[in-house]
Amino acid sequence: MPHNSPDTLALSKSLLNWLVVVVLVFWTCSAYAQKALWEEHSQAGREALDIGDFASAREHILAAIKAAKVLGPEDPRLGVSFNDLAQVSQALGDYKDAEKLLEESLSILTRRLGSRDPWTITTLNNLASLYAEIGRYSDAALLYQQVIKVTTDSLGLQHPNLGIYLNALAEIYKWQGRLEEAEAIYKEALSILEATLGPKHLRVAVVRSNIAALYRDQGQLDEARSAYEDALKIASDSVGHGHPFIAAIYNGMGVINRKEGNYGAAEERHKEALEILDASVGPDHPHVATVMLDLGLLYVTRKDYPLAEESYRRALDIRDRNLAANHPKIAEVLDAYAELLRSLDRTSEAVELELRSENIRYTNRNAE
Repeated sequence: MPHNSPDTLALSKSLLNWLVVVVLVFWTCSAYAQKALWEEHSQAGREALDIGDFASAREHILAAIKAAKVLGPEDPRLGVSFNDLAQVSQALGDYKDAEKLLEESLSILTRRLGSRDPWTITTLNNLASLYAEIGRYSDAALLYQQVIKVTTDSLGLQHPNLGIYLNALAEIYKWQGRLEEAEAIYKEALSILEATLGPKHLRVAVVRSNIAALYRDQGQLDEARSAYEDALKIASDSVGHGHPFIAAIYNGMGVINRKEGNYGAAEERHKEALEILDASVGPDHPHVATVMLDLGLLYVTRKDYPLAEESYRRALDIRDRNLAANHPKIAEVLDAYAELLRSLDRTSEAVELELRSENIRYTNRNAE
């Protein structure tokens, strides 16, 4: 039987300890490098997302995910990066991918950081935002209320995140027709954001734009124009002319022009919005459908019915391909298109669209 001397055993133990130290040092250096790489790509990805450079944002965030996976499948950084990538998918209209990523992110972050951690709350907010965009308004409102409660309890009543979440809840109430509640919450959000971030921050511009849309749809056109102009000035300084948010402001201003009878200016604004969206998010994005719907309404007002029908068809096609079958925004296009067809004595076609629209509303009422 082999026999090891005490000196041999001591040497073997020393070598083993040395190897353990080497492995630990290597892993620590590797982990540090991966964390640094994750930070670098995450920051670059978010900056690209902020300016609407979605291709670059995706590239950097995927690199961040690769670095995070080296740190382990339950590392919170992976959850954060899944959340970041979901924002790119949502911006590009890939809602199924965005929902899957947000659910994965929320699962990791809740387990590792807890339900009150800022990143968990941010991801929950983003899931609510996604639900709002795909028409699940009740689900979105419940999540926003949960987010607001946790934020108030943990951060207090004067934190910018609370202003952001209140603005989002106000949007839901506006879409649900709860306009007085929406306006009050918008103003509360605006007060918090101006106090905490300053009056020239992009988040302030977003709330001002939302208030403008509320005033516009209620016929308060002077107030709406003023709010849009304020939002445009802030946004132009923050993100530049080519951002989708600028397109949304232009489109809203075009609606004001139409309601005032200034059809040439309205068409110019809508087409400026389309040009920005085509370049930034592509011609088939749901935001393009919103502009096409408003262009259709403009052309109906001008009695340019062929162009109106072309616009409605494109809006409906985009929403059909990007949104759930029972999304309220599909019904919105169907109603406008059916009204046009009835005015042209194409009654049977109009009835078909009206029945589809009513079916969507019936389904959503039952879901509530």
